[in-house]
Amino acid sequence: MWVSKTRRAFRVSGRRRSSAFLELYGRAPCADTSAAQPSSSPAVADTDSALVACRALLQRIDAHLYIRPDQAPVTECIEALSSIERVVASSPARRSVAARGLWKDALALQARVPVSEVGAAADAATVLFLAGQPQRGCAVCRRVTGHQQFRGSLATEAALCECLRLLSVHVMCAGAAREQLSAEWWGFVGNMVDVARGVIAGADKAQRAPMARAMEVVAWSLDWLHHHHHHHGDSRSGETLAALRPRLPQWLPHLFAAFDAAVAAGSTSPSSLAVLPPRWVLAMAEHAAEDGDVAALERLLHHAMGREERCRANALFQLSARVADLLVRRFPRHPSAAHAVATFGTALECASLQPFGTTQEGFEAALAVLTHMSGPQPYAALQALLRHHPAETAAAVQERHGDVLTGSPGLSWRTALAAATQRIAAADPHWRECLPETLRLLSDAGTLTPFWRLLAEYNPADCGAPLSIAASLSRAMQRSGRWWHAVEVLDLLASAAAPRDATEDLQTSTACAETMRALLQARRWEDALHMFQLVGTVLPRSEAPVVSRLLTAMPAGAPWQVALASSENAGLVSATTRQTLLCLHADAPVSRLSREQLRKAAAATFAAHGRWDLVRAAVALHPTEVPLWRALVQALGRCADVVDDAVATATFAVPLPPGCWEDSSFVDAFARLCVQRGWLSLLSAHLTAVLASSRAPAAPLRRLCSEYEHLVCFLRTGRPPPADVVLHESYVVHHFVACVTRKRVSVVARLAGARATSKRHASAILRVPYESLGALRSGGDGSTTVRVTASPAVAAYPVEHCVFSAAGGHLLVGYKVPAAELFACARGMLRVLGNDGAYGLAYHMSAASSGLFLLLPASASLTWYSITLRVRLFVAVMVPEMPHVPLLATSFFRRYAMRWRGGGDGGGGDRHEVEADVVAENGQEVRHAWRSLKMHMNAEGWGPVELEAGAGDTYHIVELRVARRAPVARGGDDTVAEVKVFTSARSAQRPLSTDDADAVEWEL
Repeated sequence: MWVSKTRRAFRVSGRRRSSAFLELYGRAPCADTSAAQPSSSPAVADTDSALVACRALLQRIDAHLYIRPDQAPVTECIEALSSIERVVASSPARRSVAARGLWKDALALQARVPVSEVGAAADAATVLFLAGQPQRGCAVCRRVTGHQQFRGSLATEAALCECLRLLSVHVMCAGAAREQLSAEWWGFVGNMVDVARGVIAGADKAQRAPMARAMEVVAWSLDWLHHHHHHHGDSRSGETLAALRPRLPQWLPHLFAAFDAAVAAGSTSPSSLAVLPPRWVLAMAEHAAEDGDVAALERLLHHAMGREERCRANALFQLSARVADLLVRRFPRHPSAAHAVATFGTALECASLQPFGTTQEGFEAALAVLTHMSGPQPYAALQALLRHHPAETAAAVQERHGDVLTGSPGLSWRTALAAATQRIAAADPHWRECLPETLRLLSDAGTLTPFWRLLAEYNPADCGAPLSIAASLSRAMQRSGRWWHAVEVLDLLASAAAPRDATEDLQTSTACAETMRALLQARRWEDALHMFQLVGTVLPRSEAPVVSRLLTAMPAGAPWQVALASSENAGLVSATTRQTLLCLHADAPVSRLSREQLRKAAAATFAAHGRWDLVRAAVALHPTEVPLWRALVQALGRCADVVDDAVATATFAVPLPPGCWEDSSFVDAFARLCVQRGWLSLLSAHLTAVLASSRAPAAPLRRLCSEYEHLVCFLRTGRPPPADVVLHESYVVHHFVACVTRKRVSVVARLAGARATSKRHASAILRVPYESLGALRSGGDGSTTVRVTASPAVAAYPVEHCVFSAAGGHLLVGYKVPAAELFACARGMLRVLGNDGAYGLAYHMSAASSGLFLLLPASASLTWYSITLRVRLFVAVMVPEMPHVPLLATSFFRRYAMRWRGGGDGGGGDRHEVEADVVAENGQEVRHAWRSLKMHMNAEGWGPVELEAGAGDTYHIVELRVARRAPVARGGDDTVAEVKVFTSARSAQRPLSTDDADAVEWEL
């Protein structure tokens, strides 16, 4: 029992006692216990030399006290305190799990050291201050300075230097703890400063350096305290500090002075920086970060590191870590950022490691740092980092490093799920108590199948923790896309009590932010806006990106001004987002946005809304910026405007800036846009100019241009490329096979590397039917070659199924019977008509469907047309047992101008026959028309009926309306001409089956 008392008195963890020592004294640890409780010290403890040495010292002291608990080794305790101070002040592992409890050891060790050891007290107080325990640090300083033996211990210059260091730490602790220092203490400080000045004045130049540096640290700590009091509106110590200023070193300028950027700009030399207060150096770094001056940040970081190397006490300000934090946060892709992360490790803020970890080269480094920490902040940063990676990565990280929130390396979703399963098997009535933690680990790892199964077992009366459940549900919802669980998240938040600690604060903000992300990911900005209006006040500023995403996703007719005002009041919107919204919705000029704002955010937002006029204005301001040209291509790909060849030629004048053709992603996107928009002449002109330029393009670019030249020729004439041409671009291959021609088209495709391991894999890459692929052939360079052939035509396509053929073949309408493949019917119609051109299907139809289909020349663009389909189908409630909206009261019934044709099939009236008008003002939207109709029906509990199980969606396109749209300027009215209407009544075929009764039912 006396051993346990000793342990409690000394407060040193028993886990540090070596196994060999315990075996020597007959107290070897139980094997089962060690297996069940793995060491909480991660691998970083074995790689950081300072931390390893510190742990060795603590083990040695622990062993000594095990034998003689009443005789503490003073020398080793002092050495251990110094070692702990070096770890906490300068080690990359200073905030790791392994170093998390060192401040407790330092507090216990300091109690074993005599008061005369002022340096040991300064080390202990420094450790407590840097570990976030300033109140305890103040207590240590007061206990030492108030002791009777303290003044008698200041007989030597070394002891006086340590005393000054102790005073500096006391000042910093008092500022952080917001404690008032007594008048007696201020008098003592003045006396010590006078004594130190006398020593400096009487010492040789070589011997005065340590005392002078200690005086500098005292003066800078007082300057830091003055700024802290001024920042918090406390001016009571101002007069005392002003009276003390003449007694402080006169070679230190700007003490207690407000930061002046103009003065600081002239203090860039090493000698000038050496005498500036740390507060000024930090302010200079903040200004350099705001101005984007990475060279200045590097210079200031080098100076801060040198200052801390020359004088150990300067580590009290953590200046180098603060400057490195600014560098990593502001310039995450700069090479210096990677060096700073490797040098400072856990000393950096988690919010700075997050943007660094989003870079391709920084993910592993940021992951290594965050997984060696524990608590809400590193947990939040880690989850934000893993949000951009697949669930497999999140699960692997969790199984390798354990749970970062609790700091338990042996805790993962597997162990938690196994423990819950054991309790269930043991018929434990309280097994649901482990549900919150198990669900959190499952959602963190992206293991959603058991998550949804266990979530059904949640009962607030049995396990509580609604905030934890809400955060887990929101993360699972975001990963799975099940946005409809947002209401459940709101219910959990409404039923929870107010957050009590940092972990519950994090869970609340996570639940709100992840739910908004899931809603925005599903393009439900109205629901996300409603969520923000309810819970926007609890979102921290770190979640400003999701609020900006909401604001920039709102269309022009939405209440974006009210949402913007609410976001600004909460400090959740940046100046870039605000100005972007004004340009997007309030016709503010694009020139108000800087080049950097356009590159990073604004241009992408304009492109997402299809505002190519705004992006074109940005390109005119910065014509050499390739990202802006890329955004212009994206905007034109998303806009509904009809842009003719003349406007396109003026926008993408030949030649484009040289940097554009050096960017393969831009070349590919621009070529696809020209094909989509029908700008084949423009594309041909650019390809010719690039291939004929004096500056020869790289081999991959030349090959890409050549392949698109073959595609342009095919779209215009219908002639496939020569038999010896091998295509590498998957989009080009897909386009050759997807176009409808009278003759079967066959091309050879080569897939680089190990991209195609099977025919099904190759089918997914090329987006062609599996049956269209020949045998795979492996090349010597690791590539795979395969022949791709278009689907065959139907054996006999009746002439009466050719509903319409315009003069010149610019518009073809055919009829598809049930159970026939659409592509085969289209090819059969071209064979019947003897048409040798290349055509594209305006929309796709399932095999079970029937009705009219539309063919347009492959050289044309669907954006030139407005298409309306009248579709006849059967609808029914998907789950009759669940509540649903009555058919005539649904929003989709009104949205699609439905007409009820009848109900019941003679067996109870469980389905209804309706007609719907599917309108695609922009012809490109018609490709997704049927999917949109199904989504709107499913949202209210309804869906189309499959007449045969597994046959696919069954519907009949009764009428097709095609209108040619004229080019218009943005903001004008569309001019519609050449309206053509086609109906399936012109065909004698049955729409859904060959049964005469069905034909009568459809009134043909």
